[in-house]
Amino acid sequence: MFRTITLIEALQTIPDHRLGAGQRYPLWGFLGSIILGTMSGYRGYQGLSRFMLGQQAHLSEQLRLRRAQLPSYSTIRRLLMEIDFNAVAVAFNQWAQSVGLVQAGNNYAVDGKSLKNTLTDPFQAQQNFVNVVSVF
Repeated sequence: MFRTITLIEALQTIPDHRLGAGQRYPLWGFLGSIILGTMSGYRGYQGLSRFMLGQQAHLSEQLRLRRAQLPSYSTIRRLLMEIDFNAVAVAFNQWAQSVGLVQAGNNYAVDGKSLKNTLTDPFQAQQNFVNVVSVF
């Protein structure tokens, strides 16, 4: 059985591929901000950028970041394109197992659907619609 770990502790185990000069933000803080933005309903690079801009003082304080300024749109896009999602999945699964959300050895199927009839403005770059995610 795993010891209980926090999500931040799990995110801190993900290797950072960036060189020293490119590490203005700790990777775990960046990923934590992405998770919080997504949970708050912000989608896409621009939406996440708006979330971080609007919450940068609070996020910097709560995540104890060295820099008060959070990543820009282009940094968010670049980091998400470069991230090792297998490492993120391993870290997330370790956290989920430690808090009892999933159990080792069990298989889970995840399926997501966007509900087309909930789209509110099809001609905007930022779409607003309802997603349904199921886990079995």
